[in-house]
Amino acid sequence: MRTLLLDSDIIAFKASATSQTNTAFGVHLESFEEACRKTDEFIETLIDDLKADDAIVCLSCREHNWRNDVLPSYKTGRDHSKRPEYLEDLKAYMAEEYQSYLRYSLEADDVMGILATHPKLVPGEKIIVSEDKDMRTIPGLLYAPHRPELGVINVTPLQARQFLCWQAICGDTTD
Repeated sequence: MRTLLLDSDIIAFKASATSQTNTAFGVHLESFEEACRKTDEFIETLIDDLKADDAIVCLSCREHNWRNDVLPSYKTGRDHSKRPEYLEDLKAYMAEEYQSYLRYSLEADDVMGILATHPKLVPGEKIIVSEDKDMRTIPGLLYAPHRPELGVINVTPLQARQFLCWQAICGDTTD
């Protein structure tokens, strides 16, 4: 059994961003149905290409983020006015149409990490599917759709610890 753990934040962002065009006269939107079709097509392509038996859409909690309790300024430097129009609607669509997993106060990457490393929550082989570099801190299988030439990589526990330490030393300007 092979299950894909899908990063809903990135899938929804890409599908919604490609469903709109900024012009001198404003934003031109394709239909929401077209954005949903793009989302479905992307997920089905991943399932086929990675020969998966199942997929779980991992969702971020929008009500509360535990990171804000640690650092109230977390992600305040991001310009939320530039978010694509259908972003939140596509996340809701995926939650309704696909098997999904959401936990209070967690982001999608937290959920993927928990599902990938927990011995019983998801049986069989699990592959995290995300373009988020932070996923290299999770031991297990990882596929980055924006770098298909890498294929599915196996992040060893040692590599995961080393990458986490590297991030702690170098910092992350976006977070």
